[in-house]
Amino acid sequence: MSYAISRAKDGLDIKNPLTWEIKRFYKVEHEIGLKALELVEKNLSIQLPESEAAAVALHIVNARQDEQDLQVTIRMTEMVQDILNIVSYYYGKTFNEESFQYTRFITHLQYFARRLLQQERKESGDTFLYDQVKSKYEKAFNCTERINEYLLKTQGAALTTDEQLYLAIHIQRVTTED
Repeated sequence: MSYAISRAKDGLDIKNPLTWEIKRFYKVEHEIGLKALELVEKNLSIQLPESEAAAVALHIVNARQDEQDLQVTIRMTEMVQDILNIVSYYYGKTFNEESFQYTRFITHLQYFARRLLQQERKESGDTFLYDQVKSKYEKAFNCTERINEYLLKTQGAALTTDEQLYLAIHIQRVTTED
């Protein structure tokens, strides 16, 4: 906050390119950031731009991630947005961001991105459920192939069988809810 206040006094407004995503993915933390801006304005008579609320939110998220580097949190947020774009484009659908399934999907993507970036991935080796879901939710599995291509290109990593299975289930749920 000190640096944000100094920048505001100097008339510098640094835009946060992830403000929109942060507001969507970390609603509670963003609200806390907005409250922090209100307190600064009330106590110091300095009005900070709303993008600073997003910065506060990222720091809160980062603090909850077991000493995770802020750059990892930023990369996670970008990856989640990219995957959402892939699914939205593939299905030609916009999501109800207030729905339970959407919230679950975002949470799953956040944990997935964190595990991928921190290289904490495991494989169960059990293919029975994978085979069942793959045959039942073919379109969702095809969508996970697009996500896999994106991950190979941007992260140099492929989805494990377990990750593909759970992504397909979440994609199926979020794309078929009313």
